[in-house]
Amino acid sequence: MGWFLNNLLNFALNKMLIKDSSNFVRIFYVPLPLVIATLLFALLLSAVAGLYPAIRASRLDPVEALRYE
Repeated sequence: MGWFLNNLLNFALNKMLIKDSSNFVRIFYVPLPLVIATLLFALLLSAVAGLYPAIRASRLDPVEALRYE
């Protein structure tokens, strides 16, 4: 969705600002390695955020965990 909006905004700004459409200027540019790094970081962060509490909970005795509440 971000990629689509980026291209749409580039296209719209080029149409409004540049009368000669043969000189397309990329105003907003996001390199592919940045996109991949961002996705990998989000995946790693969500895995840690999900696994850390699950590992801690797996070490608890179920009877003690229920009694605590």
